Amino acid sequence: MVVEVSKKKHRGPTKLSSVYGLDNGKRIVVHINELGQPIGEGGHSLKLFLGTIARLGDKMPIDAPTWRAMSATHKDDVWEYVQRKYDIPAYLKEWVMKDLDQKWRSWKYELRNKYFNPTLKQTEQQIPPDPRVNVEQWKRVVQTWSSNSWKVVLEDLKTSSWKMEDGWLEGKVLPPYCSKVPQPDVTPCIEFKLLHCVEPKDPL
Repeated sequence: MVVEVSKKKHRGPTKLSSVYGLDNGKRIVVHINELGQPIGEGGHSLKLFLGTIARLGDKMPIDAPTWRAMSATHKDDVWEYVQRKYDIPAYLKEWVMKDLDQKWRSWKYELRNKYFNPTLKQTEQQIPPDPRVNVEQWKRVVQTWSSNSWKVVLEDLKTSSWKMEDGWLEGKVLPPYCSKVPQPDVTPCIEFKLLHCVEPKDPL
């Protein structure tokens, strides 16, 4: 199947009308290489599709503090949705979830850099004029970014020696709020790490 990818000018959102508009029962075949990675035309289409899914608030809410904290229901629903569009083996679920994790974090990174102004009060923040962004989710995540605990974490990270390793902050001197074990009181630090320490690699 030839998958047509239409894009708005000026780097607008990627649209996959040929995928979203598939007739019931029809699926795109995805070939897998020896490393367990999707390849070929179907694999390329799948990667683009996951990029669009990660940016839909009704499927991947941006107010989840971390990927690990996101509801298992959301992840399972998305996996079932992907399976309705693509003919892929069950063991590919782990790869799909990891890819969604990266794209979802990149999306939050993009939104924060583009629409959140740390010099403004929470009530003064701009709401993204993007239909993919759920307004209530945005207000909740802005509340987190505007909190004093978040600001303290930012200052601590500026003076800390750290690096990224396996998606976690590592370093000789870690901020006091950082931990490899997610806990409620360290959520801002974990979220900051996910937003700022992983540069978005996907252009979608």
